[in-house]
Amino acid sequence: MSLLTGDPRGATVTAQVDSLVLEVSKAIFEPIIKARPEIAEVLSRTIEFRNQQNETENNRQPQSEASGDRPLLARIRDFFSLNNGDGLRSSALS
Repeated sequence: MSLLTGDPRGATVTAQVDSLVLEVSKAIFEPIIKARPEIAEVLSRTIEFRNQQNETENNRQPQSEASGDRPLLARIRDFFSLNNGDGLRSSALS
């Protein structure tokens, strides 16, 4: 999530076996998402769906977003300075 929004990391992963780990930084991902901005929409829908599934499986109420309840897609667009389809960045609409 941190890669997509710039928010602090919210989880730690510990490998249980020897693993090869690759770090994908904003500098590497940014040209990809700028060339194909629809990736932001697909990722935001997928992440929101998985978050809802996890909360349902864990019998929890949906958690509010750490960034003031702003939609994930808007946060991704702002972080990568993507237009929202009408030539405006999401933050220009607030």
